[in-house]
Amino acid sequence: MTKVKICGITTFEDALTASQAGADMLGFNFFKKSPRYIKPEDAQPICDGLREQFGAACPLLVGVFVNEVVGLISAITRKVGLNAAQLSGDESDDLLRELRGIGFKAIRPMNLAQALDDVNYFYAQLPTNERLPSLLLDAYHPQLYGGTGEQASVEVALAVKAEVPRLMLAGGL
Repeated sequence: MTKVKICGITTFEDALTASQAGADMLGFNFFKKSPRYIKPEDAQPICDGLREQFGAACPLLVGVFVNEVVGLISAITRKVGLNAAQLSGDESDDLLRELRGIGFKAIRPMNLAQALDDVNYFYAQLPTNERLPSLLLDAYHPQLYGGTGEQASVEVALAVKAEVPRLMLAGGL
C-alpha cells in the first residue's frame, strides 16, 4: 500500500491543504539549519488545529530531527503532540531503541553495499507500528541531510524494499 508524507510543513494552510489532499503523514522539520525549519511553539498550534479538524482521520504528525539528543526529541514530540520522529542524521540504533517505537531512520547510502549495511544495522530497531515506515530511503548527498530533490537509485530502492516490511522513498519524486 502506498502512503504519502508531505514534509516541510510550516503553516496551518499548507498542513490543511496536504491533509485534505489525502496525505497520510505530515513532516515538521526541527533541524535549525533547514530552510523549512519550524519552531516547536509554532508547530504545536498547527498540530492541535489538525487534530481538532480531522480527529481520528488526522494524518500522522512526524517530527524530522537531525543529530539531536533523545531528551530533546522526546520533549518536542510531547510538546507538539507528534506521532513519530524521523531521524535524518547520523543517529545510532541505540537512539532508535531509546525512542521506544516512535522513531524511524532515514538512510542516505552512497551505494548498494552501504544501503544493505544500513538495513542490517537498523533492522532490530525498525518500528513495529504498521502506520510508520520501517526505513526512509533518501538520495545520498555529501553535505545535506535530505531535502535535496535528488532520487535514490532504483537498484538501491529495490534492494532495500526487499529487506524491510515498509519502505518510504524520499527525494525527487
